[in-house]
Amino acid sequence: MGLVVNGEPVEDALVDQEFQAVKSYESGRTHISCCEKDPEFREKAVENVISRVVLLQEAEKTTAALAPQEIEEAVRALKERHGGEEKFYKEFNLTAEQEPELRRDVEANVRVEKMLLRAAEPETEPTEAELEAHYRANLDRYKTAEQVRFSHIVRSPPREERAAAYAALRGVREKLLAGADVEALWKEHSDSAKEADAQGADLGWVSLGEVLPELETVAFSLREGEVSPVFSSMYGYHLVKVAERRPAVPRPLDEVRAEVREAFIQERRQSRVRAFVDALRARAVVEKPAP
Repeated sequence: MGLVVNGEPVEDALVDQEFQAVKSYESGRTHISCCEKDPEFREKAVENVISRVVLLQEAEKTTAALAPQEIEEAVRALKERHGGEEKFYKEFNLTAEQEPELRRDVEANVRVEKMLLRAAEPETEPTEAELEAHYRANLDRYKTAEQVRFSHIVRSPPREERAAAYAALRGVREKLLAGADVEALWKEHSDSAKEADAQGADLGWVSLGEVLPELETVAFSLREGEVSPVFSSMYGYHLVKVAERRPAVPRPLDEVRAEVREAFIQERRQSRVRAFVDALRARAVVEKPAP
């Protein structure tokens, strides 16, 4: 006998489908490509299916059926989120003949969503003490971005001139280490100085994710006043000199109060939903297939 939840048999195909989804996700996350964890993945898939089934069962008992127009609007919105009907059918390997089944699934999901929204209520305004506690427990979320201000010299030579360009930048580095002016050396040696919109060697304050990854990796690894070795990227050879650093520091609560409030409310809603699902799962009568 297969999986049975509250007297309702569950198709083996649903468990198999969930197992493949779990295995694909976990394999990508942990780089496990074989089958040593298949029993663990299958058990997780079974638990996921049980939770889904008890939610659908409870929604059918406690949430009113949708009007045809509401179902139509939900199906239309679903297709639009996936680029239109044709792309939706192709992405999920569906055909127009499966539309009635799709409508039933969409209605069931909407009823579950409505039930979970009710489970997350009532929503009350967080107290000042709750906001302060959440803020202090999650300070890393509310820090300023770490920033570095640095100067950049780049050479982008053709292949036959790469050795000469590399040697030239090594010489520039020695001059910088000896205290030479970075702006003067940029004007003389950097290809970026030839650009029409060139603004100088100093790139200003930069946060993570704003410049070339190779530049970012080097610049954020240097101390103030430090000069990098010559390093390469797909664009050529580079030199970096860091002028100043700004560490990430917590922003005052008053400055981030709206963010803290929204995060607190979302986490409280999620906690209530988890408790609701856990309670349904605890009451469920489950018969699992033999291993």
